[in-house]
Formats: sequence, C-alpha cells, structure tokens
Amino acid sequence: MAAPQRRYQNLAPEPWRLSCQPDPHGLACQLVNRTAQRYDEGYGLFIPYSGKRLLVLGRGPGVAVTWQVSTVDGDPDKTAVVTIAPAKVPVGADTWAEP
Repeated sequence: MAAPQRRYQNLAPEPWRLSCQPDPHGLACQLVNRTAQRYDEGYGLFIPYSGKRLLVLGRGPGVAVTWQVSTVDGDPDKTAVVTIAPAKVPVGADTWAEP
C-alpha cells in the first residue's frame, strides 16, 4: 500500500520577499524568493517593465497598467507594450463583490 500523497502541494501560496527601488510611478519591486518549481501566482501582477518582471506599486490611488502582447511567438515579454499611468479612481474594498 502506497502512502497517501497530498495533491497540488506546490500550489500553496508563499510569502513574497520583495526588493524595491523608487520609480516615477512609486516603487518597482522584484520578487527575490521565487523558486523554480512552483505555481507562479504573480504572473498577472509582475509585469514586463525595464527589462525585468516587476511589481509596480503606485502612489496615492495606485497605478493603472495596460499590458498588450503583440505576438504569440517567442518571448511575449520582449514584445509586450506596457503603459503605466496614475489610477483615476482608487479600487474600493467592495469592488470584488460586484457581479
């Protein structure tokens, strides 16, 4: 009889350790504790920016990010068009409750 195995144990979230630098938009942060064999829950949050994948934290109400990939071949991060602008309206605490 084989020992039971817990499925998807590599999908458990882990705390992030960030290395941040000041940026015109606020802070540009790189994840420094990423491991190679785990689910990447930060994919939509860490954007191609300044030649790296960074988390951009904005001042005040935050930032609005537009991320357009212009190709499906090769590395989409190298061909992505990313624009960052100050957010016009802060996201409310109950925004996610809306249908």
